[in-house]
Amino acid sequence: MAEARAFRTCVCLALLSTQVLWVTCKKASPESQPGCKDGDVTHEPNAIWKPEPCRLCVCDKGSIVCEDIHCEELKGCEHFTVPEGECCPVCERFASARGQIV
Repeated sequence: MAEARAFRTCVCLALLSTQVLWVTCKKASPESQPGCKDGDVTHEPNAIWKPEPCRLCVCDKGSIVCEDIHCEELKGCEHFTVPEGECCPVCERFASARGQIV
């Protein structure tokens, strides 16, 4: 009789532990986090995208968080271009380690 009770107790504890682990893992899984709706597009949780060249967005727990991209000043650059789809300019020529323009 005591062996049967001990066996039932072990089975109950094992089932309870399994349920606790399942609930804990389910809460932590990315599938359970809400995506972000942006017009007709739904972004996955933690997705990062650029809706415009100078704007960066992230899907954070169902909310879209966006920031403007700020470019650094190009010092000593006479000729620069802004690559297609990018925000910040890049210098067309750089000074090499020997001080020559490449």
